Amino acid sequence: MKYNLTKELVSRTNNLSFYKYIGVLPNPDTVLSRNGKNYHNLRNLKNDPHLWACIQSRKAGVVSKQYRLEQGKSSKEVFNFVNLCFANIDIDKLIKQILDAVLFGFQPIEIIWKENLFNGNILYAIERLEARPQEYFIFDGNSKLKYISISEPNGKKMPKYKCLLVQHESDYDNPYGQSLLSKCYWSCTFKNSAIRFWVNFIERFGNPMVIATTENNLSAAEQEELLDSFSEMMESNTIVASGKVSVQIHDNAKQGNVQLYRELIDICNAEISKVILSQTLTTQIEQGSYAASKTHLEIRKEVIESDIALAKHSINVLISYICELNFGKVDMPMFEFVDK
Repeated sequence: MKYNLTKELVSRTNNLSFYKYIGVLPNPDTVLSRNGKNYHNLRNLKNDPHLWACIQSRKAGVVSKQYRLEQGKSSKEVFNFVNLCFANIDIDKLIKQILDAVLFGFQPIEIIWKENLFNGNILYAIERLEARPQEYFIFDGNSKLKYISISEPNGKKMPKYKCLLVQHESDYDNPYGQSLLSKCYWSCTFKNSAIRFWVNFIERFGNPMVIATTENNLSAAEQEELLDSFSEMMESNTIVASGKVSVQIHDNAKQGNVQLYRELIDICNAEISKVILSQTLTTQIEQGSYAASKTHLEIRKEVIESDIALAKHSINVLISYICELNFGKVDMPMFEFVDK
């Protein structure tokens, strides 16, 4: 029996999967499934100071690199036009938008074109690039990106050259990619709960407890007046009481175990650092050897190198769109990062 080796044998379109009929692949991210596939909850995680610092550290490692456009085998006309397009693009902003794919799993960036007169010809140049929210998009049974509209709730295919799609570790089963923010979700949640409980603990036990005893029974009005005096004492640290009133101050600092909250917060911060930077010593001060610190720094560099490769590939895909739309299949310039 002969087989057609050029034909796909195993696919969603020739098996019994119900995705064949509904035309939509669900996002397998369990965190998003628990939150009703709401990417807004993932964006809110960036309000966490430690998580935000890790994200900034990772992005800064790429943005701080120098870059240039290499002509290569491309013609002078093609090279000059691509240079013209790049002159109107904020490359640092584009790189940061591309790296959002690492945080959310994928990042669609819409390309808005404009007609441009170049060497006597009308060509398409890039007017601007806009990163769009992930919840506006789905993937079909062929792992192709579709955008959702009021008239097309099941998604409509994106026109060619209209969207720069950046995916982080996507595969056949999961074209939505791996979201690092999803992996930080529970650490951020537990950490915020620990901080809230810690604040409540401080409010309750942080100030000393003042106990007043009197020789005689006081009327309700006198008790209220004495209570007001103690309330003022908490503000001014002074009080005037009659000889019939004795005041005792009990320190509550030792009640409860404050260290438990601190340890939980430190553990959560360490987990966040591991997810975003794959190590901890560049964001948290810990006891360790100089060799361990160097090892963690090298790990961070390797993570940044992977981001550089993602940014480089995505920008070169954008260059291929510019060239194919205006010149057809030609040799194109290449975007490169260079060491200082």
